[in-house]
Amino acid sequence: MRRKSAVAAIMLGGLALVATACPDPNVPSGPTTTTTTTTSALPPTAVMQANPASGTTPFAVSFTSVGSLANSGTIVSYDWNFGDGGLGSGASTTHVYNTPGVYNATLTVTNSNGLGATSAATSITAIAPVVPRFYVKSSGGDTPTCGPISEPCASINHGQARAVAATVPMVIVAGGTYGPTTVQSGLEIQGGYSQDFTTRGPADVTTVTGAFDAGAGTAWALRANNVTANTKVFGLTVQGANGSAAQTTTGVLIDGSVSSLTLDSLLVNGGVGASATGVLATGGVSVTVLNSTVNSGSPAGAGSSAYGIRSLSGAVVAVTTSTVNAQPGVDGAAVSGATPPAAASGADGHGGAGGTGAAQRRSGDGAAAG
Repeated sequence: MRRKSAVAAIMLGGLALVATACPDPNVPSGPTTTTTTTTSALPPTAVMQANPASGTTPFAVSFTSVGSLANSGTIVSYDWNFGDGGLGSGASTTHVYNTPGVYNATLTVTNSNGLGATSAATSITAIAPVVPRFYVKSSGGDTPTCGPISEPCASINHGQARAVAATVPMVIVAGGTYGPTTVQSGLEIQGGYSQDFTTRGPADVTTVTGAFDAGAGTAWALRANNVTANTKVFGLTVQGANGSAAQTTTGVLIDGSVSSLTLDSLLVNGGVGASATGVLATGGVSVTVLNSTVNSGSPAGAGSSAYGIRSLSGAVVAVTTSTVNAQPGVDGAAVSGATPPAAASGADGHGGAGGTGAAQRRSGDGAAAG
């Protein structure tokens, strides 16, 4: 009986050994320690590019953030300080410097971890124009103080008056449509500029439009009267009035005592009316038409003529590297038993031929000249 009991005990002990694990009596027991490794977020790197870094005011500078890095996360904002009080945002941007001076522009970038960095400053040099100038755009205002780029005038006439009063020799005009304009002696008017005055291009068209002037006896869009000092009009589109057979129409009217007047790079259309004329010069005037296209416009009414350029009463018009066009005149009213007379037309008043290239005409008998 004792032998059977021993065997059972051993079997039970074997079962216990299988069911449980015994601790090693040689390893001391104690608390468990856990180690965690973390990586700190890195700030971004801010890099900026500016082109151009200098120019004559007003001039536009393009800024980019090429070379900037998030380093951790992603870049979520770009903030620009242009140094002249102007601010901007975005990975790239453009800013116009209007006032001469030296400015330090910077870029600050922020990443998605909320960390930021600011670039080294880039120096921008804004240079004053050699020739002082006043500015005009249609959205400006004709105020007693208008003219500076920060306060453009709204009309070319008022801008010229302000320039004369301030002894500023040049008036810069943005693209837009303006009313009849009288040229002031001794100024240079330049049209065709962008709305911020930084560039000139074919999309920025400066147009002056015509209206009938009872005092002058004709409709006109651009007039030079009693211009006695060097005067230049550059880069305008001159659109004569759309009148009737009862009114003559002219794109550019030059009368009075005029000398040293240059019309450069103009596009002229005389409009619609009796004796439609692109450029009409009358009296003791002298004018140069340079790099321009002059169109007569459309004659209206029986017996009406059309002239590209017409000089009367001793006027002298020099035409250089320009194109002059005239539409055919309108025949006169029919007379019983007779052939209606044909109206004069053309740049030269003799049969409608256009004129291109260099020419000078002087006339005292009322014939057209081109």
